[in-house]
Amino acid sequence: MNHNKDKLKKKNKRKRVSFLDEQGINYIDYKDVELLSKFINSHGKILPSKITDVSAKRQRMLTRAIKRARNMALLPFTQERVRTQKPLIVTSNSPKEKEAKPSAQ
Repeated sequence: MNHNKDKLKKKNKRKRVSFLDEQGINYIDYKDVELLSKFINSHGKILPSKITDVSAKRQRMLTRAIKRARNMALLPFTQERVRTQKPLIVTSNSPKEKEAKPSAQ
């Protein structure tokens, strides 16, 4: 019975093929912002290798290149947040408050 479980485990495993292997990229350059931005999420964080299917060696190269690009101001450290609401501005136009203010003479 254990023999069948081992076969099932092997069938479910898939071969990890990273984007870098598909494109034939051997060297990750910090100046290649377009490539590096594919490995950064919307908040500016580096994606883990579990998601990108990159080997540990390439993940270290990616991390080093992204950090260098950030220090050279080629990539942002964080993404700018878009404001969806207008700020609340409180203005008082009531006559009671106008009368309560002392006039400067």
